[in-house]
Amino acid sequence: MQRMTRRGIEWLSAAAHNPAECRQVWADDPRRPSLLPTGRFFDVLSVEQRLGMEMFDRLQRSGMPVGPAIADRKAQ
Repeated sequence: MQRMTRRGIEWLSAAAHNPAECRQVWADDPRRPSLLPTGRFFDVLSVEQRLGMEMFDRLQRSGMPVGPAIADRKAQ
C-alpha cells in the first residue's frame, strides 16, 4: 500500500471537523476508514481501483454510511 504524503494528510484532514483529531487517527492506524465532508476543499477524491474497492468494503463491513460512489472499471 502506498503511503500518503504529509502534505496529502494535511490537505485531506483540513476538511474534517477536527483536523488534529483526524491526523491523530491516521497516525494511529493509516488504514482506518474516515468519513470527511466534501465541498469545502474538494468535491471528488479519485483513487486507484484496488484501494477504492478495499475502502468501500471496509466501510460496509464496519457499518459506516456510504454516500454516492462511482467505479470507473475501464480506467481502474
